[in-house]
Amino acid sequence: GRYSFIDRNGTCYPKGFAEKVQKQLEMMEDIKMSSKESEFMSKNCNYFPMWFFTFLKGYRFNSSEVTISQDVEGHLIVSIEGYIWRTLFWEQPILAIVSELSHKMNGDFDNYDAKHEYDKSYDKCKKMIEAGLNFSEFGTRRRFSKDHQDLVIKSFVDCMQDNYVGFGGLVGTSNVFFGMKYGLKINGTMAHQLVSLIGAFHGPVEAN
Repeated sequence: GRYSFIDRNGTCYPKGFAEKVQKQLEMMEDIKMSSKESEFMSKNCNYFPMWFFTFLKGYRFNSSEVTISQDVEGHLIVSIEGYIWRTLFWEQPILAIVSELSHKMNGDFDNYDAKHEYDKSYDKCKKMIEAGLNFSEFGTRRRFSKDHQDLVIKSFVDCMQDNYVGFGGLVGTSNVFFGMKYGLKINGTMAHQLVSLIGAFHGPVEAN
């Protein structure tokens, strides 16, 4: 299978951006699932069959499946090609890496105020609790940074502990790592490439 990165904003990235993304993808080849992570997923993501977690423990990213370049204007060109059961797992990390690196290279980290961001997210959570709204966190693909996403989730968890009255509030996250870190339910949204792939082969009834 083959699929490509689409930038809806038509962003012109800084010179050398593609090379920096490529270096991050090469570093991902060292990532492997721990027994603790596998155990957490098998208990909290029980909509997957047990063999899937065995598969994930043996899965390794291969950066040679990804081709990255920039055109003369700086637009990012990313193509992923290989066995579809392997290459489906590239979408989320590539989007998250592109987003964080973009903020980093544009200097957005220079004025980052962690306390201000924490207080802002805490206040938003409190307002949603008071309004009786249930919400889930699923900001991984377009996050400012991994650390910022962590800070936002922590502010939500702290706000729930301080203000929870039983009506509305944080009900989980789609990020399995942060779900494990903060003891949250895994919900919200789901990468749907696998569902789409099965639908293409077998129709929508089998896909769902």
